[in-house]
Amino acid sequence: MKGASMTELDLLFTGLRFSRDRLQGTLDAIGREPGWSPELLRIRGRPNGPHIGWHLAHVASIEDLWAHDYFGMGEPRRPDLIHRFFRGSVATEDVP
Repeated sequence: MKGASMTELDLLFTGLRFSRDRLQGTLDAIGREPGWSPELLRIRGRPNGPHIGWHLAHVASIEDLWAHDYFGMGEPRRPDLIHRFFRGSVATEDVP
């Protein structure tokens, strides 16, 4: 954009919006696949590792934390998930 300048914060928010849109698009595409089943979110990349559902919930909850807590946009929407999926948390069998 000619004559426009973006601050570092603008760039960060643009990146976060892009990442959130990509994550939502991925989840939407998975949900439209023939044969879709929530059981697919239980797939693990390695034995005893966290399942795909845990990883997706981790990304979503950390984005919620960044947007609301770190950037002063109010309280996170799902603080219960932030505590469940934040750093150091242990993956359980529960798929959110």
